[in-house]
Amino acid sequence: CVGCVWVLLSFCLYELALNQNIQDKLRAEICSMKAKHDGQFNNDYLMDLHYANMVLEGTTKCMSYIQDESSVISPVFFPAWNFRV
Repeated sequence: CVGCVWVLLSFCLYELALNQNIQDKLRAEICSMKAKHDGQFNNDYLMDLHYANMVLEGTTKCMSYIQDESSVISPVFFPAWNFRV
């Protein structure tokens, strides 16, 4: 789902903005892998981004927790106002 990817990346970038140390470590990995692969952006380059993969997996776990929590909440109906939340 394209929308899911955008939400994942947005949440990941938000978390990176809040965590400078993770951002720095990720940037260092990207730069070192870019040098290792002579600046070629290809499948081998992407497969060597192990820390980036961990960051994305961590973001996915956080998002699935949020999604699970929101799906547990059942709607509440206020009959006096004919209103459902």
